Order: sequence, then structure tokens, then C-alpha cells
Amino acid sequence: MLKVHILLRARDERINPYSLVKEFSGDKLFSSFFKSAAELRDDTYNCIRSLEKAGLLTSSRKIEKGRLKLYYSTTGMGNKVLKTSIEEFHKGISQISRLFK
Repeated sequence: MLKVHILLRARDERINPYSLVKEFSGDKLFSSFFKSAAELRDDTYNCIRSLEKAGLLTSSRKIEKGRLKLYYSTTGMGNKVLKTSIEEFHKGISQISRLFK
């Protein structure tokens, strides 16, 4: 789910890993899935690296306030994978809802 969430965020705007970790840490529900802040941070950075290695994210560099920052956005393939993931999620939800009818 973390990878899908990262792809969703990177589809809508360029994301900075540090800012993303801060955002995730501030969300009580989201951060409750991790044992610690360090685990959330490490998993986020590892997911971003694996998504980039798989060709689903692309990175760009920008100097801000004298510091080099990395930003990520989805690639065409990343958008396709995300679309498929969302469709599969909706199918799963539909199947679950049918069980309760």
C-alpha cells in the first residue's frame, strides 16, 4: 500500500522524500501501520528507491536554500501501474461488498 500511496502523491505533484515522511508521520492513521518513526522513514525511502529502479518514478534535482533536494514524479509506466492498481483495488472492494449483501 505504501508504494501505491507514493505513486498517487507523485502523480499529482513532484514529491520530496523528506517532506513525504513528515506528511506520513503527521497522519495518525497512516503512521499507526509502522512500529516507529524510523521504520516509516526507512520504508518510505526504500519504496521510493525501488519504484525509481523499476522505472515507475523519475527523479530531478533542485538546489533550494543552498541544499540539493531530490524530487520524484511518476513516469508513463508508473501511471499505468497506478491505474491498474486502483482498478484492482476497486474490484476487490466490489467483491467484498457483495459478500455483505
